[in-house]
Amino acid sequence: MAAQPAEHRDYYRDDEPSVTPAGLRIPPQSRQAPIHDNPVAVHGRLPAMWLLAAHGRSGAGTLAQIWAPAGDARRGWPAHDRHPHVVVVCRTDRDGLDAAHDLLLQAQAGLVGGCTLLGLVLVPDAPGPLPKTLRRRADVVASAAPAVWRVPYVEDLRTHRQDELAIWTPTEPDPPHRGGCAPPPPRPPPPTTNSPRSDEKSSPPPASPQAAEPHPLNQTPEENTMITTLTTSTATFLAQNIGDVSPTAPDGETGNKINMLLSWLMWGCIIAAVAGIMLCGAMLAFEKITGGQGNATGKLVGGLFGSIVIGGAAGLVNMLVL
Repeated sequence: MAAQPAEHRDYYRDDEPSVTPAGLRIPPQSRQAPIHDNPVAVHGRLPAMWLLAAHGRSGAGTLAQIWAPAGDARRGWPAHDRHPHVVVVCRTDRDGLDAAHDLLLQAQAGLVGGCTLLGLVLVPDAPGPLPKTLRRRADVVASAAPAVWRVPYVEDLRTHRQDELAIWTPTEPDPPHRGGCAPPPPRPPPPTTNSPRSDEKSSPPPASPQAAEPHPLNQTPEENTMITTLTTSTATFLAQNIGDVSPTAPDGETGNKINMLLSWLMWGCIIAAVAGIMLCGAMLAFEKITGGQGNATGKLVGGLFGSIVIGGAAGLVNMLVL
C-alpha cells in the first residue's frame, strides 16, 4: 500500500486560530465526528496515529489491530492525546464514501480540536474493481484528503476474529513466501567437465535426426533446371512487343448496360464506405466515453483508406494498365 503523492496541507496549528475557508461546505452536526474530551489512549504504548472510522464496520478496528503503530480512535477526534494524527477509514460503498467525505470536510473546516489529518484509507467492500459510479465518487472524496491509501481485498479477514490476526510492526521482517508466491528453487550448480586427455580423441556429437532430414523446399537438380527454364521463357514472352492496346468500351446497348452496372457498383461501394466510417466514428466515441480499449481508431483509418481507393479506382487501374 503506497500513499498517493499529494501536496502538504498544514491546516491545523495549535498556535493559530481555526479559520473556515470561504465557500467550504460544512457538514451538519449530526454527520460530524465528535471531539473526545479525554485522551483515548489510557494504557500501553501510545499510538503514533489514530484510525478514525467514518461509519460502522469500516475496517478501522481491524486495521488498528494488525497495524502496531495505529490505534482505534473510537469514532471521534483524539484532540487530547499526545499524537493527535488521524487517518480516516471508510468502505468503498456509497454510504461509506459519503461519511468519509463529511469527516474530510470537517477537518478542512478546522472543527477537529487541533488534530492533524494525515489522509484517507479506502477499504474495499467487495472483491473486484469498483463500479464506474463508485470509482468516480471515490476520486472526488480522495481529492479532499492529503494522501490516500487503498487497501487490497483480503479474503482471510472475513474468516478470522480480530484477536486471531497477526500484528505487524515496522521492525518486522518481510513475511515468508507461501503458496503460489514461493520463490523459484535455486538452480543446481553446473556440472564440472573434465578436459580430455591428450591421448584420447574426442568423438563428434551425434547428428540430430532433424538435421539429417532434407528441408521440404530443397529441390533436386532436375527441378531446379525446370524452374529456371520456365522463368526464362516467361521473361522472354513478357518482353516481346505485342503492340499498343487501348481499352475501348463496347458500343450500343451492351456498353450502356455495362456502364450502368459499374455506376450501381460505385454507388453501393460509396454507401458501404460512408456507413462503415459512421460506424467506426460511433465506436470511437463509445470507447472514449467508457474508457474501453478497442481498435476503433485503426478501423476508422482503414475505412478512410478504403474510401480513397474506391474514389480513385478508375484512375488507379488506368495508371497501372496504360
